[in-house]
Amino acid sequence: MSNPYIAQQRAQFAKDLTDPTIHDQVCAMMITEDDVNPAPCLESLLNRILYCNSQGQARTIIAMLHGGFYGPYNRGMYPRTITQLHASPPLQARMNAAIATVMAGSDLIHGFTDQGLPTDPNGQRQPQMRLGGNIFNDWGGGPGGHDGAEAWRQTFETSALQTALNVLGYTLVVSGKSDDATMAAVKAFQAKHPPLQVDGIAGPLTWAAIETALAGGQS
Repeated sequence: MSNPYIAQQRAQFAKDLTDPTIHDQVCAMMITEDDVNPAPCLESLLNRILYCNSQGQARTIIAMLHGGFYGPYNRGMYPRTITQLHASPPLQARMNAAIATVMAGSDLIHGFTDQGLPTDPNGQRQPQMRLGGNIFNDWGGGPGGHDGAEAWRQTFETSALQTALNVLGYTLVVSGKSDDATMAAVKAFQAKHPPLQVDGIAGPLTWAAIETALAGGQS
């Protein structure tokens, strides 16, 4: 589901993703990381860049791809993967669809900034999500370590929540802070969408209902 706040945050990457060289390398990353579920891999890359940039570190897509983070790139797999990409229109279409999904504001990994395997040094850190064979959690390699990544994720997700609720007719300041007004708006939304528990907490069921409401133009 597309979130307008997240789409706005990612709009800065649109120009880079139209550059053929950057586009091919992003596709190679997604194919070699998880060609079945490519969109979460791109989300984690862009989330990681947004987090670093929020801390005053000017990172780019190419810099992050080449920064030692991705094992397949380090092993020299991208050139032959790009050749494979160019030879397969269906593969190109799948990767382009993943890029479009992410740029439209998808939030499949809920603001996490790290992606890897369960065997990685960060692989058991909680909280985390598992999609396919990948782990998604808070990146410890950036400014501020895990505490910084976790704080950024919470701000990012709260801003996305506040924006989504505003689209649904509520009136919140998009501050990234979970204040009393945000909790009241969540409770009001939950009360209108039984059987959600009216607790003011935007858990998975509430988020799913919000996304359904956004898609259906409801309130």
